[in-house]
Amino acid sequence: MLLLKDHAEVLLTVEELGTREEAREIAEEAEAVTEIVPQRLLELELQGLMKRVGPNEWELTDAGKTAAKAVAEAVDILEQPPQEWAHDRWVGSDTVLALKHAALSFVPERWEELLSERGLSEDDELTKAGELVLEAYFKATPKLYVTQDVAGRIARLPPGPGTLKTFIKYRETIDIPDNIFHALEAMRLLVISPPADGGRTYTLTALGREVKYAIEKAIPAMHLVLSPGIMEDVKAVSEGEEPEDMERLERLGYAWKGSLTRAGEHVLRAYEMVGEDFPGVPPISIRPSELRLLEIIDHLYRPEENPNVAPTLKRIKRVLVEEYGEADPDPTTDLKELEAHGFVEKTVCDYGKEKGKPIWVLTEEGERLLHGLGAPVRAEGVKAVTVSMGFESPSPEWLEEAHRAGLVSQAAITTKGLMAAKIARRVERAPFLTGDEAKLIYRMPNGSIDRGKLIEDVCDRYGLEEHQVLESLSKLESRGIVEELLTGGVILTRAGQHLKTAIHRGQTMEILKLRHPITPVATRLLKAVYDLKSEGVSAKKLSKFPKTLLKRADVTLDQAKKAVGLLRRTKMMSGWKITEAGEELLRAFEVLQEAPEVRQRPEEAA
Repeated sequence: MLLLKDHAEVLLTVEELGTREEAREIAEEAEAVTEIVPQRLLELELQGLMKRVGPNEWELTDAGKTAAKAVAEAVDILEQPPQEWAHDRWVGSDTVLALKHAALSFVPERWEELLSERGLSEDDELTKAGELVLEAYFKATPKLYVTQDVAGRIARLPPGPGTLKTFIKYRETIDIPDNIFHALEAMRLLVISPPADGGRTYTLTALGREVKYAIEKAIPAMHLVLSPGIMEDVKAVSEGEEPEDMERLERLGYAWKGSLTRAGEHVLRAYEMVGEDFPGVPPISIRPSELRLLEIIDHLYRPEENPNVAPTLKRIKRVLVEEYGEADPDPTTDLKELEAHGFVEKTVCDYGKEKGKPIWVLTEEGERLLHGLGAPVRAEGVKAVTVSMGFESPSPEWLEEAHRAGLVSQAAITTKGLMAAKIARRVERAPFLTGDEAKLIYRMPNGSIDRGKLIEDVCDRYGLEEHQVLESLSKLESRGIVEELLTGGVILTRAGQHLKTAIHRGQTMEILKLRHPITPVATRLLKAVYDLKSEGVSAKKLSKFPKTLLKRADVTLDQAKKAVGLLRRTKMMSGWKITEAGEELLRAFEVLQEAPEVRQRPEEAA
């Protein structure tokens, strides 16, 4: 989204004049911007704020009316008309990104100029103008018009994420003039991060990437490379229907002999993303000790080659002692961590001497992590990649970590980075909390909290070290339970909110005291109990731990009994009745299983 002073003036003018106006009348009324009104009208059309209703007639869309209200509010707050505002660039992609994160948390001091001086925030909160800008952004549906001139620049621009300095350098090198730069932001193809202590970053959005890939694989043999009409034709071909102009699609390289080319498939994905705005999926993180366990499990699980050896806890500990020199290893936390991330599955051995015992096996994503990624990564580095594959740009700190891990290089995501993002998107997460992590969630408010204040509070109250809390935050974010925002604030995700409620409604002090109060196995068994009771299985029958329960939860009898003991101790169950706390735990499980994007939108959090 992009609103310059001129755009603001045009929005106000059209709102005051009426619903249908000619460009000439708008220009006459908005005297200060007469010469560039046609260009500004087109830029407003690109971002879905105005629409053409005649040969040279225009009107505001619903989103445009909301944007005009935002301008009017800003005029009242700043006590100046748009042409007298201090900043020519009133709203840009960086402003919208700042508004999205501030709506979920607070307005940091470093955003004073970006928001407060534009009438969009006051006293660390968004003003009515700021809220309306955000509302207009989510209402609007941009239109993609990409000419050959614009396409050439997009093809040569590194997709990011990269520093703003890098973008400025490339902008000068490949000569991106203001009108093209404005168009990229207006159509949501490019986003710039708000100011941070380490500078700023940029990236092409998910939509921008699809457009870039289509251009790189296509044949830009016509002046207009992309338009709503072209995209509608691509959609028609994908559905086996006759497009309006097949010859045009073939000349552009989007279709051939009735089928979409690879370039056409990228255009189709872009078509499906127009008007969308989604955050990146939660990142993944993997410690060296966890990667080592994946290697051990992979080596031990060879049922056909060596049926008498299996990755039981006893065997894993033995390998850690004999091959890695650990004196008294206890890998239980790391194993539960891997299971919560969906990298391993705890199941019952069905072969050889260890048959009937609990073992760990790699999931498909665990194998991809071990053999594809093959290196430890921190959540912050992976997050720089995952947010860039959505509609946001990362913080400089996340980008720096991504560079260190080899996930980003020369303002582009590396093969390793793409692999990490693919794993993050595909893993099936499950609830898991250590006692220290439960303490952290317990102390978090329902809204947001400054990360520094949270760390200080938890350290003071529970005697933890700063590095322990930082590690817990990183792990909780990779599990989709908390999220750190660009404001420096930390929020609970939807799953995190359910877990916090479970802690409060359960046996709170016991939960905070236990080493592992919430585990994937216990959650799985709780879900099996819920499903079987829904199917009519009585508590009396469940108390005998029938095979249907063990099979549904994929646990041994001993595991089931321990899990039930834990669930009762934490008050997730009372007898065989699932408590309110247990229901909240199941809701968290459901959210993590169903939705990779776990953040609430600002309007949902309000």
